[in-house]
Formats: sequence, structure tokens, C-alpha cells
Amino acid sequence: MKPKGFTLIELIVVTIVLGILAITALPRFMNFTDNARISSLESLRGMAREVMNNVEAIQNIESRVIYKDDGQTPEFVRYTDSMDFLLTEVSGNYRLEVGEICRAIGLIDERLGQANGDKDRDSRDGRYKCKYQNSDNLYIIDLQNKDYCLEFKKSNTGTIYNDASAQNKCGQ
Repeated sequence: MKPKGFTLIELIVVTIVLGILAITALPRFMNFTDNARISSLESLRGMAREVMNNVEAIQNIESRVIYKDDGQTPEFVRYTDSMDFLLTEVSGNYRLEVGEICRAIGLIDERLGQANGDKDRDSRDGRYKCKYQNSDNLYIIDLQNKDYCLEFKKSNTGTIYNDASAQNKCGQ
């Protein structure tokens, strides 16, 4: 009659194999949170660029542009019936003012920046902070991990920072 069960050598071999699998798989699972944060910021950047491009296209519809008192200089563009966005001049063209980006993509409800003096505001869900640095720069900072942020410049570029230097680069 044969004894039932596993030998000590079989158990050690199985333990070693499982250890090797864990060592190779664990780093992949550790990066999921980082990848999710970066993907979230990439999504916000994509939404912002889409709104910026839409604003540029809408400016070609005369009835959607609201001019300053001089009747020549565009000041706002009517994005929807209930939402107007402030424009700023960039190299002779008018673009969405950076302080409008967070409002345009739905993170906050009010305009940031020079128009109302409000320089930063947390998003409605409390996950991000929209920080207006100046008329050239706006930052979207991940409040759950401040090593992740998105910098917007009025030239329509969005740069994602995802390391310890993000706190310095994003004006935190």
C-alpha cells in the first residue's frame, strides 16, 4: 500500500514555482494604479483639446461670437445656450482662455482666473484641483497623489507629469 500525500521535495518545488510566478507578476499589478492615474489625466487632456478645437470651429459662426464693446475683438464664444467661454488672444488668433478649461470639461462650475480672481478650486468630486497660475498656465492636480498633474498652456499643449517633480512643475 502506497502512502498518501506529497513528499517534501514536491512541496518545495511547488513553493519555488509559485514564488517565481509571484515575483514576475507582482510588478505588473503594482503599476495598475499608476497607469490608471495617467490614463485619467490623458482622458482629461483629450477632453480639453476637443473643447479647444470646438471653440476654434465655433468662432467661425458669427452668431456664436460675442464681441467686446469695440465690435471688433471677440471676447466670448457661445458654446451652448447656457455656457459662454472667455477667449484670449494667442498670436493673432483667439482661443479658449486657460482658466476656462476645467469648467469646459465639467470639473468645476465656475470660471477661474483673472475674470473673477479665483485662482484654484477643487473639482466637484474632490479628486482634482484646478489651479490657475496665470493667463498662460493652468494645472489639474490629482489630489489623491500629488505626484500626478496635467499642465495646460494657452498654446493648446497639455503635459502630464507623473513623478515627484510634478509638485514643483505644477506650482504646488
